[in-house]
Order: sequence, then structure tokens, then C-alpha cells
Amino acid sequence: MSRIRRPLQNFGSTWVLACLAEQPNFTAVGAMLGMTASGVSRSISRLEERLGMKLVNRTTRSVSLTDEGQVYASRCADIVRQFEQLEDSLLAEKKSVRGNLKIQSTPGFGRLVILAALPDFLAQYPDLNVEVLLDGRHLDLITENIDVAVRFGVPRDSSLIARKFCSVYYGLYASRKYLESSPEIRFPEDLERHRCLTYIQPQTGLVRKWILSVDGIDQVVKPSNTVMTNDMQATRDLAIAGAGVAYLPDFSVREAMTAGNLLPIMPAYIHKGPKVYATYARNPHGSHRVRAFLDFLKAAIGPTPVWQRAPAADLTRLGGSGLAAGRPLM
Repeated sequence: MSRIRRPLQNFGSTWVLACLAEQPNFTAVGAMLGMTASGVSRSISRLEERLGMKLVNRTTRSVSLTDEGQVYASRCADIVRQFEQLEDSLLAEKKSVRGNLKIQSTPGFGRLVILAALPDFLAQYPDLNVEVLLDGRHLDLITENIDVAVRFGVPRDSSLIARKFCSVYYGLYASRKYLESSPEIRFPEDLERHRCLTYIQPQTGLVRKWILSVDGIDQVVKPSNTVMTNDMQATRDLAIAGAGVAYLPDFSVREAMTAGNLLPIMPAYIHKGPKVYATYARNPHGSHRVRAFLDFLKAAIGPTPVWQRAPAADLTRLGGSGLAAGRPLM
């Protein structure tokens, strides 16, 4: 049973009386509260009737509080101030973005994009506790208590809210050392003479398909003589070490290409893969934390992700003569 003795239907009237104690003028109080002067007068009359005592002296020229009205108004003012302080503190806490935030992401994108940007996010929101789960499976957000999941492809669950970030482009890459000691690669069929580095997708348990696109036509290549891992970054590292040719997403190769550790192969065959989405459940209590993270990530990635801004001249320079036939990545 509620400990409140009775509903406070007339709490608004006490608020009016508290204002009237500071500004003894019906018209002024009405303007302050968005009421008419007659509305203020009726509100006070209802309060007097409920309490069975006179609180306000009214004349045609002035308004003043009775002794009882002064005492009651003083206590009401204290309550109103406490109420306003409570609202201010709740709003300040909401705006400060604090509490716990659990993020799930595919391992590759999570390590190379989200974790790379996370220090700046934490510096901006120091009172936020963040847990990052690197897992490519489609976990249930509610069951696993996940606030936001960053995944590839259109979300399967229509009950979730989805926010699109960017597209991912896939291409072939290898180290200069490997390319200089191996047969030239100019067409997809040339891959049959090369060691291909593949990885298994955790969400499906299947090897990622090699899809090469040119002039709007997709061609699926089945790699032969392969080395498989269950981690995209491990596949990339094998390529950097000179173990063979890898089929990799653009966000994973930017730094390696800039350093000259990886070169693009057949850039004309770059494939536009799935889009990256962030999905989250409707949660009005934790939405400010999710919104802060999504806004930050959107700004960090930008309208055009930094890993997709490599000028054509850079790709040509990195590719060298005969090593990366075709047009630039982007």
C-alpha cells in the first residue's frame, strides 16, 4: 500500500501559492506560469476551500498573504525547490552519460575501428563503463544484455532499431615480397596458381566467398591451395608476412597499404560488400548512452571513411609496375 495519504490533485495550486508569495500579483504570476489572472485566483480559491482557511487577502488594488498563507507558502516554496532540484539532478545525470554500455561487434571491425576510436570516446564520457564483446555471431541483444551491436548486412530482427554507417569494399591483397616471387595476377583465373588465404565467418561457420566485381558483374572465385583461419586479422597478418593472397575488407588494409606492407591486386575487381549497421533495442532509460556512442562512432567514421580515401596515385605507387593491374580502389 502507498505511504502517500491521498493524491495531490491540488499540488499545482500549492505551486501557484509559492509563486504568489514571491510575486504578490495575480497577473504577474499568471504570466510566469502560463495562466490567466483569473485562473490564478481560481486555483488559490480551490486550495483555500480544500484546506478550510483563508490564505490570500484580495482587494481591487492589491494581493497579500494572510499569516496562515505565509506559513503555508513558505513550506510550499521549500517543497517546490526540492522538486526542481530533483528534476535538475535527474536531467544532469541523463545529460552526463554515465552507467554501463555493452557493445557487440564483429572481431575485425571491432578491433580495427571501434577499439581504435574508443579512447577518444572514453575521454569524452569518463563516467561511462564500457564492455566490448568481439563476437561475430548474431546474439540476442535482450538475452545477452547487449546495448548496441555493430554488424554487417541488413538487420534480421525488424523489432530492433538500425542505424547505417558505411559500406565495406572487399578486394585482393598480398605483400610485395610474395608478388615479386610469384606469377603475375591480372585475371581471376590466375589465382589458381597462387596460395590463397581465407577465413571462416563465425556467424555461419563457412569460408567467406571471394566475390570479385567488375563493370557491375559479380564473379565468385573458389580459392584453391588455401590456408584457412577463423579470424580476419590473422588472415591479413599472414598476407603481410608473405604467405599468399588474401581477400580482405577495406578497413583492415589501410595502414598496411600506407606502410607498403600490402599491395592491392586487380583493383578493378573491387567488390562492394554489405553495409555496416548498428542495431539496438528500444530502451528509453539507456538510450542516451547508446545515442552518445552512435553519434561518436558516426563522427569517427565520417561521411567517407578514412580507409576509403586513398587517392588513385597512392594505389598506383604502392602497386608498382605489373603488380596491381586495373583501376584504383575507390
